[in-house]
Formats: sequence, structure tokens, C-alpha cells
Amino acid sequence: MSVEQGRMAFEWNGTPWRLNALGSFQCVNALPALILGETRGISSADRHQALETLVMTGMRTALQPAGRAHVLDDSYKSNPESAIAALDILVSLPGSHYAVLGDMLDLGPQEMELHRRVLDHARTLGIEVFTTGPVFGRIGESWHEDQDGLFEAVKPLLEEDAVILVKGSRALQLDKLAGRLEKEGNELMKKIKLAVLFGGQSSEYSVSLHSVASLLRNLNRDKYDLSLVGITKEGRFLEYTGDIDHIEHDTWNTPELTTPVAWVHGGYVRPESDEPAAVRALDTVFPVLHGKNGEDGTLQGLMEIMNIHCVGCDTLSSAMIMDKDITHIVLDAQGIPTAKYVCLKAGIPYSAEEILQVIPLPWIVKPCNAGSSYGVHKVDTLAEFDEAAKDAFHWDGRGKILVEECIPGFEIGCAVMGNLEPFAGDVDEIEIHGGFFDFAGKYEMKDSAIYCPARISPEKTEEARALAVAAYQAMGCSGFTRVDMFLQPDGALVINELNTVPGMTATSRYPTMMEKAGLPFAKLLDDLIALSLEKEVGRC
Repeated sequence: MSVEQGRMAFEWNGTPWRLNALGSFQCVNALPALILGETRGISSADRHQALETLVMTGMRTALQPAGRAHVLDDSYKSNPESAIAALDILVSLPGSHYAVLGDMLDLGPQEMELHRRVLDHARTLGIEVFTTGPVFGRIGESWHEDQDGLFEAVKPLLEEDAVILVKGSRALQLDKLAGRLEKEGNELMKKIKLAVLFGGQSSEYSVSLHSVASLLRNLNRDKYDLSLVGITKEGRFLEYTGDIDHIEHDTWNTPELTTPVAWVHGGYVRPESDEPAAVRALDTVFPVLHGKNGEDGTLQGLMEIMNIHCVGCDTLSSAMIMDKDITHIVLDAQGIPTAKYVCLKAGIPYSAEEILQVIPLPWIVKPCNAGSSYGVHKVDTLAEFDEAAKDAFHWDGRGKILVEECIPGFEIGCAVMGNLEPFAGDVDEIEIHGGFFDFAGKYEMKDSAIYCPARISPEKTEEARALAVAAYQAMGCSGFTRVDMFLQPDGALVINELNTVPGMTATSRYPTMMEKAGLPFAKLLDDLIALSLEKEVGRC
């Protein structure tokens, strides 16, 4: 006899049978019915159907789904023999094993010894036990006074690949606990299984921590079965179970709060846990990762290979937008205005004088593959160029930098979201008192100010929104992106760059522009997650 897909499988009279019940004793109980049916001429097919569709009396080893777990409800009654039999059934089922045991009544003077015998049997089988009732209370092992306490203790197991036995005397009414667990599990399964990723092996690691802290404080958690996965500066993926403050202050990476994870098809596993093969299934991930190894298509490609939806742009568009040279090439081919530029590559000789023949000073020198204005310099004289180029190559890390003409005017931006039908939010304006909008200006508002909506005419606002959508579509964006532009003194608009994972604090530019367009931060997050689920994964 064995258990197969929640049913007993056994052989009788040279024929295999499957019984819609659990426990070897139930197979024994079925034998008289099989023999009687044979003597009465009932066909083998009808007897097979009868056993396979048998509906057992409620609360008698009924296996019911509850979230990722299953509840084995055997709460009709309990005595030492039936409790030990139920524990044996429990360990025959796949998954990790837990038992909620209530008192067995009317056992006389041996009640303490008999209760201990059941607990000893559970320990021998490796079952973790939760107990309730006056007798178990005197033993004092994982004991809970009431069902509310039991429910709160057991509820986290609904997120595991677990089987939870509920067994106790009828007078304890543990069937109500089994019902609560099943209901809670069903509600859990309705939630979107979301993993939020933060940190990253990137120079913008600290920016991510502040973004994700604000995002989590605004996320409607009632809608999501949430996991948090932090990525260290060394590139290790760790499931995180602590509070938001630890993330914000970069004290999250401790052994007590983290567990290493490895990505697999449809989710991740915890190789160093007690159940290393248990998959944390995911519907989608929200990568709040800025810069390299998070915004550049690497993480998006990993998710695509693992058949997991991902909030934001896909692998190709993320990679193209991260490389500002490729962005120029694509936008130029689509007739979308950009600054005149020269791309310099490590190992290929160049001189400032040659660049000067193409682009007059002043110049903006920047890495092709970096964000948050790292390595960006305004060059007013040829004497400043070599040092600026050296720093830009350092921050790029992939051997490419841009030298762009310095566009007169001021910078504006537009938040765009959507898949096949993009929507442009409001437009903001950056006022700076230095050369350009650098890291200190972006994150410390040093010598800069942001106005939303931008202090431009309604007609120019609509023109900027339309250009932002055109650039979004030209680069193959999906989900969300911020499009940055320059508005020149003559009224002409020029694309500066696109940002596929813009800052996501409550006061960051992207959420602010969307809020001005009528989309509050919490609703924005819901909509971005919903957009990720529209996209197809696993396509060959």
C-alpha cells in the first residue's frame, strides 16, 4: 500500500486499486465491499469508480488544500491508537510535516502517559507538534491555550509546501481551526505572489535601498503574497525577513534576517534551509535596482529564462537604454531628436582636437553605461577633457563613453507607463544653478529644484508628452520608464536619455509626475505590477 496524489493505492486479487481516502486501515475497510461487490456481480469498472469517487465522512483524514500547504483534517475524534495512525498517515504524504494535537478525553488515570506516548511517536517521525487542551497544557510542549493562539502559530506554515494534521477529541472543536486554516490558505492563493528585489551589485546600491523602503511603505500588502530579496554589493541573493528600517539604514544583511536563495523555474529555493527543494513560487518580481546588474537587462534576462514575470522593461529594451550609444543610434534612426555626439571606445585612439572638429565646446562627457550622473562632466576647455574622459571610462566599466554637445535651455522629464498603449503622465522641470543635474542635485537637491508640473505652456507640455511616448515606443519599452528631455530657448525639444528604473521614493520624479496625472503612488504600484502580468513569459 502507498499514497499516490492524496489517495491510497493498493493491490487486491492481482488488481491495482485506488481509494479516495488515507490510511492503510481504510484499505482494509474497503476489502469487504470489494468482495461483496464481486459476489453480487458488480463489474470491476464500477467498483473502481466507487472507490476512487468515495466521499468520506467529514473530519476523518480529509486532505484539503490551504495556500501552498494542505490540511489533514482528522478532528472527528481522537484516542491514542487513532492519533498514532493519523501521524503515520501524515508522514506518508509529501512535504514537511506538522501536527496540531488536542487532548484525548476519557482516558482515565493513564491520560498523561498516553498523551506523552503520542508526542513521543510524533518526535520519532520527525513531526513538529503544536498542542492544546488541559492535559497537553500540563505537559507544556508547544502549547496554546486557545484556537486563536494556535491559528496564529500555524498560519505561517500555509506559505510552505507542508501538510498540517489537525487531530483532537470532538469536544475541542478543532474542525473550526481546520476550516480557518483552509479559508486563510484560499485567501492567500488569491494574492499575487510578488518578490521585491533591492540592493544590487551596482554603484547605485544605496539609491535602491531608499527607493525600496518608500515603495514598501506605499505598497498595498493586502493584495500581495510578498517576498523580499536583497542583493549584496558582491551579488549574493538573500531572502530578507526583517523590517523596512533595516533596509533603509543598510543593516539588513545579517544571518538572523537573511537566507541565501537560488533562482529556479518559476521562483526560487533556499538551498541552506531545512527544505532546500521547496520552491517559493512567484507570479512576478519588482526589481527596484538602479544601474548595472539590475537596470541593464541582466536581471530581466534571468527572470525571462526562469519564466517569471518582471515589472518594467524587458531584457532587450533595458540593455539598449542602459547603453547610451545604442539609445542614440535607435532614436536617431527613428527621427527622434537627440544631441549631437561622438562615442569613444577604449583601445581606439582619439583626440580632443578631432572631437572639436565635429562638436564645438562646451561638451558633456558621460559614461555610456552608468546612471545617477556618476562620471558625468561638463567640459568647457580642452585642458579639462582628459581628466573627464578618464573618470567617465572608470564609471562606465564597459569601455565606452559619450561626448555630447551641450544643449542650451533646461531639462524637463515625463513619466510614461504601459505596454502596447503607453500613457504619459505629467511633465516636470529641473532648475539648476550649476553645470548639470548631478548626483548631489538629484538626491540632495543641492543647487537644484524640481517643479511639477513644469512651468511651460500647455501646448509645450503636450508636445513633450507626445515625444516621450514616441521615444518609449522606439526603444521597445514596456511597464514604465522616465524620459528626460531638454527644452531649448527656441522651443525645440531634444531627448537626453531614458531611465527604465527611475527613483521610486514617494517624492521621486516618476511617482510625482504620475500623481499629478491622477495616479497616487499606491495605485501606481498596483498598475505597474498588473502590467507585468500582461506580458508573456516562457515563449519559444
